[in-house]
Amino acid sequence: MKLLLSLSLSLLLISAAVDSHAQANVEKIKLDARLGLAYAQYAMGTMYYYGKDIPKDYEEAARWFKLAAEQGDAAAQAGLGTLYRTGEGVTQNIEKAMHFYSLAAEQNNPHAQSNLGTIYYNGIGVPQNYLEAERWFRLAAEQNNVASQHYLGAMYYSGQVGRIDYVEAKEWFTRAAELGHASSQGALGIMLANGLGLPKNEAEAVKYYKLAAEKGDTRAQFELGFMYDTGRGVSEDNTEAFKWYSLAAEKGYANAQRNLGLLYNKGEGVSLDKTLAIKWLRLAAEQGHVEAQSLLGRIFVFGEGVSVDMPEGLKWTSLAVEQGLYTAQYNLGTMYENGLGVVRNDVQAYLWFSVAAQQGYVRALDKKDEVSAKLSEEQRKQAQSLAKKCIASEYNDCEL
Repeated sequence: MKLLLSLSLSLLLISAAVDSHAQANVEKIKLDARLGLAYAQYAMGTMYYYGKDIPKDYEEAARWFKLAAEQGDAAAQAGLGTLYRTGEGVTQNIEKAMHFYSLAAEQNNPHAQSNLGTIYYNGIGVPQNYLEAERWFRLAAEQNNVASQHYLGAMYYSGQVGRIDYVEAKEWFTRAAELGHASSQGALGIMLANGLGLPKNEAEAVKYYKLAAEKGDTRAQFELGFMYDTGRGVSEDNTEAFKWYSLAAEKGYANAQRNLGLLYNKGEGVSLDKTLAIKWLRLAAEQGHVEAQSLLGRIFVFGEGVSVDMPEGLKWTSLAVEQGLYTAQYNLGTMYENGLGVVRNDVQAYLWFSVAAQQGYVRALDKKDEVSAKLSEEQRKQAQSLAKKCIASEYNDCEL
């Protein structure tokens, strides 16, 4: 599971600053800030940071945070740390960011602890250190910092703490999900759908995917579309699949773009439209999606609902072949066998059928035997030698 981890900015919530002090009005906060009260200075900093009730001004935000931080206000120290990290209102300085985060974290400020965890996780200005990141995330997570709970779940899920621990991952994802964290809800859906750390339950997985997808979580939108597409945990519904794939595809999610292209290509859940099928397959293929590349290549080579375009077909097929996809290797073998976009060559055809067959593709095994009958013993040995060299080079050295 590939998850995007970014620094938490929740320490700068203006509502927290104001609500925690009996919702004092702005004028009262300004007066108290001028009188040197740290809570009000911090509140002024958050107000300037967000432009709440006063014009947004990062330099003023930094000024007020500094005044409160000098009095030991942990929230202001955390806020000032964030400004030094981002370079908003001050000259960017990771060392100073770490300094102020550390001061706040030592006072058990969960937002500072979470941000320290993320700095160590990503190696921002310090050597990357997952164990140190885990330590800070845990301190924050135990105070119900939802971002840290999610990060901990992700680290245990992916084994970044030295081991994969689905039970521990489930624990932290669940705690974050109960607080409404969309990505954690989606992660629980994945674990339920695949029986990781808890009994497999596809219907329950759909429930969590929906919670996350409705909040705009891209991965969950794709997974929910897939569940509707395949009838897992829910009645098969191509129209619903199209809806959720579309939302994820529009945000650039390659798997969703590929599957949306398939729906358009087959006319399932939407009217058949080869132009739109190619559009979405191409968007996925351009991101390196190997199955989209292979399908796009096949469509152009064989003219499946579109005009034949051999150069385009060969381009996409070759890209998929280089990634080791056996169906693309089979298609390239067919192209060499029939002279489609390439010079007809039975040795090359045998090579690609052989390479695909090595991956267990039964159709390729049959074609390999068929082409083998056309070759001389010398040609067969040459093709077999080429196939071994091709596999050893990870499909980069496969030409005669």
